[in-house]
Amino acid sequence: MGNVMEVGAFEAKTRFSELIDLVSGGREILVTKRGAPMARIVPVVDRKVAISRLLGEFAIVRAGAKAGPGIRELKEEGRR
Repeated sequence: MGNVMEVGAFEAKTRFSELIDLVSGGREILVTKRGAPMARIVPVVDRKVAISRLLGEFAIVRAGAKAGPGIRELKEEGRR
């Protein structure tokens, strides 16, 4: 939680404009009430950019994955 700032609900209410400025700079705010997490204030992201980035990460994971046995081989193994 490196870029997450924890703030109590009362403090969040009194410093809301300042917290919004922090969020617009990329910071994430976790709002707590009596120490328990209640809400998260996060920057709005462009959905197309976020989806594109996520698909790129999936491609990297897929490229590093090793191929396992196929369905046919697994079925045959189960019959033994």
